[in-house]
Amino acid sequence: MRTVKSLTILRSETVKEENYKAIATVTPNSKTSNLGDSELTVAGKITQGGESTVLAEYVAPNSGYCFFYKCVAEGTDKKGRFGTYNRKRRDRCDKKRRNLSADVAEKSKNGTEGTKSKVETNVDIPTKASSSSASKLDSIDKTKFDVSTVFNGAFYILSKNDDDFNIERDAMKCKDNGGYLLEIDTVDEFVHAIRFQYNSLRPQFKNVYTGLNDRMTEGTFVQYHSKRPMGPEHVWSSGQPDNAGDGEDCVIMAENGLWDISCSLKGRFMCEIPLR
Repeated sequence: MRTVKSLTILRSETVKEENYKAIATVTPNSKTSNLGDSELTVAGKITQGGESTVLAEYVAPNSGYCFFYKCVAEGTDKKGRFGTYNRKRRDRCDKKRRNLSADVAEKSKNGTEGTKSKVETNVDIPTKASSSSASKLDSIDKTKFDVSTVFNGAFYILSKNDDDFNIERDAMKCKDNGGYLLEIDTVDEFVHAIRFQYNSLRPQFKNVYTGLNDRMTEGTFVQYHSKRPMGPEHVWSSGQPDNAGDGEDCVIMAENGLWDISCSLKGRFMCEIPLR
């Protein structure tokens, strides 16, 4: 989908998958429309050729029913054909507080093949009720960072300038945006991050710094922000880490996996920003 016309969240009116009712919608000509559900808080936007987002937070009924949800995006593809793309999720029943987020990212690079459109929906238990989720997305300076879609309750930003990397300074830039240098916890997260990296930088793929490093003890890699040790699912490139030439104490994401590399080369960096 090249141009998004509208984003809508719908909920089934019963515990069965039937009789869906729109509870939130976003269009280019209006901000967010709230169609019912007095305890629903919504925020969203549609941008042309960039990222479109709709977020909704609500209080589930005291009955504990488990409803079905749909997120539907309507728009046109690169050939001008109208179509829809939707994802479906079922609510979790063990808590009264729920969070539903849906986002569509569209990357149109001069009309080239491979234009990506994606809708993701997540039903999570938030650690706190917050209206800051949408404001976090909106507050990112798009002249300095590319912004990813939402993945497991977080989104990612990628710096646009190839500056000399400085882990302390660039970690502070992440903090200023509400996050921290990328911490890859699973293979799925690595795949999401590397796809975002590829789509942002193509046609010329460039390596990107993460928060992983072994500055304190050679060969013992930890995350800069959390200080947690590297998990077992990290995807190293063949032959890595090798500490070639000594002083390779930082880690980048390359096309074929993670590499250890000098902490002071020119490059970009990625931040991970929790929605809550």
